[in-house]
Amino acid sequence: MTGPLDGLRVIEVANWLAAPNTSVMMADMGADVVKVEPPTGDFYRGHLAAQRGEGRNFNFEFENRGKRSISLDLTQPGASEVVRRLCETADVLITNLIRERVERYDLGFEELRARNPRLVYASISGYGTRGPEADKPGFDASSFWARSGIMGMIGKPEDPPTVNRGGQGDHTTALAALAAILAALRQRDQTGEAQLVDVALQRAG
Repeated sequence: MTGPLDGLRVIEVANWLAAPNTSVMMADMGADVVKVEPPTGDFYRGHLAAQRGEGRNFNFEFENRGKRSISLDLTQPGASEVVRRLCETADVLITNLIRERVERYDLGFEELRARNPRLVYASISGYGTRGPEADKPGFDASSFWARSGIMGMIGKPEDPPTVNRGGQGDHTTALAALAAILAALRQRDQTGEAQLVDVALQRAG
């Protein structure tokens, strides 16, 4: 069966939930998604499985269904060049690398646009790619729930902040990122120019 994103190629350089969930929805719609993982794997691979004493992490498999995967150690010479070459023939790059790592590995928007003038570059982070917190890692509970203020608005004023089930903010942010990427692809097809998508957990909250 033909999907609406058949023929699109997506490179994912990301871990945990928000960014991988964005690309898995694209895979569900027919895109060819290549996930780039370190040799030890996406951190989420063993997270819940280790806690429960299980050999497999079904949560990870659900969030990464329909993807292909390659292993790259970006700290090693030449590894980031492999990502740049993959992006030369891709339609979309989705990453949650913080700004400092993007710069260290030369995987920024300008570098990749020079290789592929039609690339949609999607950054998904805790606090955005600009400002004093751009190098700060962000997670669902801290960035989406706590820093947005939602956590403090749930429950009674005299109660401590409510701890929410993990992943809800990640998935909400992923939906925002997916909408932005699809709009960017439409803009790219109209103008022929590369597009930059910048989505943050805090802003989504």
